[in-house]
Amino acid sequence: MPIIAMTQEAGSHGKEVAQLVAEKLGLQLVCHRVFEQHVADKLHEDRSLVHRFLQGKPGLLERWKTDHGALSAYTAEQIFEIATHGNVLMRGWGATYLLRPVAHVLCVRICAPIAHRLKVLMERLGTGEDEARAIVAANDAARATTMIALAPGERDDASDYDLILNGARVPVTECAAEIVRLVGEPEFQETVESRSRLAALHREAQVRAALRADTATSGVGSFVKVITDPHDGRIALEGAVQTYDQKRDTERVVAGLSWVSSVENRLHVLGL
Repeated sequence: MPIIAMTQEAGSHGKEVAQLVAEKLGLQLVCHRVFEQHVADKLHEDRSLVHRFLQGKPGLLERWKTDHGALSAYTAEQIFEIATHGNVLMRGWGATYLLRPVAHVLCVRICAPIAHRLKVLMERLGTGEDEARAIVAANDAARATTMIALAPGERDDASDYDLILNGARVPVTECAAEIVRLVGEPEFQETVESRSRLAALHREAQVRAALRADTATSGVGSFVKVITDPHDGRIALEGAVQTYDQKRDTERVVAGLSWVSSVENRLHVLGL
């Protein structure tokens, strides 16, 4: 059940590499459109709003409607949901960051020097250098926005990836071959421990998304620690909230999830 998480720079041939790998391994290929639509559905907004937000082009009203907290919660929920089914290659949207703790996930980055990226985009789109630079800037801004939402203060470090390939020097076919070879290595095979880790992360993401979606608890998610048991539906909540109402509502929302069997509410009310 291979899982590959990939990030790539516009004009680095990452899209072509992802398509070839998916074809060779028979994987579902998931890209930004799926995640944008999921977040838009959760926000009850049009997908174009989410797309503009990621491109750094929202108006003032859109900034009020779409925030990093919602983007983070709903993106994580969708990525872990897809990952639990396996046989997938996810391209973009912070999948590499979110899935790093799962040992059998292969995290890949495809990059290239800016001059090469511009040349590729100009040839592919038949456009000028200014337009190509705008596309590169928009792509980089979208990736930065997603990372800020998912991991405020974190840096995108080379050590976070299992494999980094330079699309300007390594041909698409060779990039794909190396990814296919590596994903078949023993280090990236599922184990009981890695499946349990993924299941726990998935359930935590579901809890945080549910808290975000409920008007009474939309602001408490970042202050609540969620402890899940991947083998049953027991949940423990730790951390702090402002009021007794928030403590009660947090438990109500979590208990309402279909797979939750019990909730141990250890939340502390601030000031008491």
